[in-house]
Amino acid sequence: ADNVLEGAEALGTKIAEHVFTVLFVVELLLRIVVYGYRRFIPCLSQGRGNIGEFFDAILVIMTGVIPLWVLPFCGITPDAQDSMRMFTVLRALRLARVVRVLRSQWFQEVWVLLRGMIESMRMLFWTVVVIAFITYIFAIFGVVTISTSVQSAGVAAAERGDERMVDQIETLFGHVNNVASFMMTLVQVLTLDSWTDLVRRLNRFSPRAWIFFYLYVSI
Repeated sequence: ADNVLEGAEALGTKIAEHVFTVLFVVELLLRIVVYGYRRFIPCLSQGRGNIGEFFDAILVIMTGVIPLWVLPFCGITPDAQDSMRMFTVLRALRLARVVRVLRSQWFQEVWVLLRGMIESMRMLFWTVVVIAFITYIFAIFGVVTISTSVQSAGVAAAERGDERMVDQIETLFGHVNNVASFMMTLVQVLTLDSWTDLVRRLNRFSPRAWIFFYLYVSI
């Protein structure tokens, strides 16, 4: 069954590559018909050529036409085809044309939104840095206070012979046994991912744990 699924996935990928290549070639031919071939040759027609259009045509030919159609037709080995197919990642460069389209008057709102997101990247970066620093500090305090209480409760349960409680505490202690695990737990609390159940269980062994997590979320 796995082989069938892998074969179907590979076939679907191959079909998608041919479909997109056909679309790119048709688009390129239509632009040649409308603008003329000189537009795609920068050195012709007194500088009227467009270097962007030239590289766009090269991308279509080098990343689609040659590896998918020319090489198989010439009987080139699959290894050589795979090497050429690595250049298909360059198709992502064609997305740069989208920026020019978005800057037109029909997409001014979208361009303003994208520009705002780009300009806010620096602030978002430092926001992530500050959150990581605060999470690290709280994780250190949490290991010293909450983890110690949970570990003490586990030792007491083991001395009583309460295996069920020991298993529960061991599972819970895995979330807070070191700084890295505690930081992951704090991220879970920060994203409100089933955090109430975790805090309630920790609060059984560390009664002031809810204050700790409340302060973290508040900050």
